[in-house]
Amino acid sequence: MAATRTFSIIKPDATRRNLTGAVTKML
Repeated sequence: MAATRTFSIIKPDATRRNLTGAVTKML
């Protein structure tokens, strides 16, 4: 969760678009 929040601060648009992908990769 912390990593996701950090990325969302850096690239909110990219995080929202690839939110599912990012979570899947982390899991």
